[in-house]
Amino acid sequence: METDEGAFTTFDLYQAEEAMLTASTYCLLPVVRVNGLPLGDGKPGRLVGKLLQAWSELVGMDIVGQATQRAG
Repeated sequence: METDEGAFTTFDLYQAEEAMLTASTYCLLPVVRVNGLPLGDGKPGRLVGKLLQAWSELVGMDIVGQATQRAG
């Protein structure tokens, strides 16, 4: 899986197909908008979805479902 981690300009982000933030408290957080403009198609990307699914299987918990339940 090719990744690129570092400091990016907003122009860099607007050119990206998908982006995510990682942190121990958030797990993986897809970035779908930057300054109100959609990134890619404005939805979480395929790669972020695959990573979240694999992580959920690894820890035995639906991470997205848990986050959605707490947000709602």
